[in-house]
Amino acid sequence: MYIALDTETGGLGDEVSLLTLYLGVFDENFNLMGELDLCVKPNDGLYHIQAQALAINNIDLVAHDKVAITYDKAATEIYNFLQSVNPSGAIKLIPIGHNVAFDIRFLCQKTLTKKNWDKFVGYRCLDTGTISMFMMKANLMPMQKASLGDIAAHFGVTFKAHTAKGDALASVEIMKKMILLAKKD
Repeated sequence: MYIALDTETGGLGDEVSLLTLYLGVFDENFNLMGELDLCVKPNDGLYHIQAQALAINNIDLVAHDKVAITYDKAATEIYNFLQSVNPSGAIKLIPIGHNVAFDIRFLCQKTLTKKNWDKFVGYRCLDTGTISMFMMKANLMPMQKASLGDIAAHFGVTFKAHTAKGDALASVEIMKKMILLAKKD
C-alpha cells in the first residue's frame, strides 16, 4: 500500500509555516482507499511566511486562516486517519511524492511526531524527482528538468500545480506511468 503526500508551506526553510497538507492512501493497484486534505496553521496563530511563496501557491492567508486547524488538531486528525486506513500500522505504507522527504520532514516537524508517523509509514520512498533523474540517466526518458511540472508534461499528466492535493495526485499518476515505462524495457 502507498501513501501519497504533499505539503504547501509559507516559503523555503524549516522556520516557515506549514499551510496545507494532503495524504492519500492507495492499494497496490493505485486505487484510492482514503484521503485527508487539511488547511493548517501554527498553534499560536503566528504565521511565518515569505510573500513569494503565497504568490506561487495562491493561498489567501486571511481566507486560509478562517478554515485552517491548528497543528495540534491536525496531528490528531492525521493519526486517526492513518489508524483508520492502516490499523495499528499493520502494513508499512510506502510514501510517494515529488521530493517527498521534504514533505515528510515538514509534516513531522509541525504536526504528527516522527515516532507516530513511523508507526504507520515505512522509510523507503518512491520519489518521482529522484526516479525521473535515474530514468533520464538510463535513457528511459529524454533529458529535461526534473520538476514536477516538467515530468507531468512529459507523461501527459494534467494537474493543479502548487496545491498539496494536486501535486500528490499528479505524483501518483506519474509513478504509474514510470512503472509502465520501466516494465517495457
